[in-house]
Amino acid sequence: AGHLVQGMGFHKYYFDLFGGEKNKTDDSPSSTSIVNTTMVQPHVRIMGDSAAIVSYTRLIQKFDQEKGTPVTISSQETRVWEMVDGQLKNVHFHRSV
Repeated sequence: AGHLVQGMGFHKYYFDLFGGEKNKTDDSPSSTSIVNTTMVQPHVRIMGDSAAIVSYTRLIQKFDQEKGTPVTISSQETRVWEMVDGQLKNVHFHRSV
């Protein structure tokens, strides 16, 4: 299934992967070693003054050295944040792949 990705970072990965070698310097990482993470479809639910729940889809782009092609891995993540001593703390994390 596809995802609606806003912004250019997700697409820039492919431009850098296939066109970036000509702009590469000796000390820059190979474009095939770059991993890009994009958060899509974020949803935030505020639970009173003391908690919030954030859910989103994480897209991880990387180059599969064995196959010689880029791959995108999708997972759904949920984070629960709680107000502790005046600061939000991540108190629970769940990932489904």
